[in-house]
Amino acid sequence: MSENVKLVLTLIIGYLLGSISTGVIVSRVFGHKDIRSEGSGNSGTTNMLRVMGKKYALLTFAGDLFKGIAAVLIGKAWLGTQAGEIVGAFGAILGHNFPLYFGFKGGKGIATSFGCLLVVFPVQTLCAFGVFLLLVAATRYVSAGSLGAAVTLPFFIMFTTPCDPVIWGSIIAICLLVSRVVGVGRIEQEVLLGESTFRRKKVFNTMIRFLCPFFAAIILLSSVANALGWISM
Repeated sequence: MSENVKLVLTLIIGYLLGSISTGVIVSRVFGHKDIRSEGSGNSGTTNMLRVMGKKYALLTFAGDLFKGIAAVLIGKAWLGTQAGEIVGAFGAILGHNFPLYFGFKGGKGIATSFGCLLVVFPVQTLCAFGVFLLLVAATRYVSAGSLGAAVTLPFFIMFTTPCDPVIWGSIIAICLLVSRVVGVGRIEQEVLLGESTFRRKKVFNTMIRFLCPFFAAIILLSSVANALGWISM
């Protein structure tokens, strides 16, 4: 089997893993409802915390984290290259945000991305997680913590590893940023003690929804091509 075929299969496997929406399953099993019909309308940990409480939010986080870890390990074991890890991670995040089994309406990909990065860059990812905790504690906004971690992560990688892995971290950071901005068509301002939500203007939201993933995909494909030696960067 050629390496290109393995890459495609790794992407598909990662996507199918990511499509297992932990939040939807947990809410249906224990709450007898679809979490996406409550709160902010997504299936992630934050909405589970808001609607069903800490126990079920922790269960959701663990499941979403495992998806990311499993996808990267599969790509690493099968191809043994950075390209395999990148593609596996991208598939898992894509599946989480747009799950095949649940009408392509999922979460924001934060926990899944954290799992992916934790395998490849454990120390740097924990540093970014520290930034997340500090910002959430300071602002009481989960979104602020997520964005802060996404922005600082590539710099932690840059200062502690050779240059090539910076591309890897930047891709995941872009995925985090895109998922936080786009989500399910609105931006949430999540507050630990209450919440306020607002919608962006329709035209601007549509532009963000399609252009950001497009540019993120271009960067991803360029990184994979570089890892395979098709191009030099």
